[in-house]
Amino acid sequence: MKKSFNSSRNIVLSAIMNATILLMVYFVYYILKEGKDWYAIPIFILSAVFAAWIWYSPLVYVIEDDTFYIVSGRKKSKIYSIHDITKAVKSKTPIAGAARGIKRIEIMCNGDWIIISPKNRDLFISALKEVNPDIRTK
Repeated sequence: MKKSFNSSRNIVLSAIMNATILLMVYFVYYILKEGKDWYAIPIFILSAVFAAWIWYSPLVYVIEDDTFYIVSGRKKSKIYSIHDITKAVKSKTPIAGAARGIKRIEIMCNGDWIIISPKNRDLFISALKEVNPDIRTK
């Protein structure tokens, strides 16, 4: 059975990303208005588009049968076996990952840490434990 969990979004991170994107758009406007440094325009436009694409594309965590993967936009991440997960703990780590919220889950799988931020962390951990009850949660 397939279960999907949407990523949470933090209002502070959203404000920072929106301000960054708007600032890049303003720089393009300013450069065009002043008529100099025109070569910087493509850099700012591409940066703004990339930042908007990263922030606004859907981010979904999927549990399907005994596997787990992340879908960002149309791209599917590496597929992880839930039986290889040894630990799934709640955290508020600032470490980057496939997480758009501050309330995160750190998953230990084959010696690698996967950092995610599903809207309902308890439900996500419960879904993992249904497949692999040996996952440590503390």
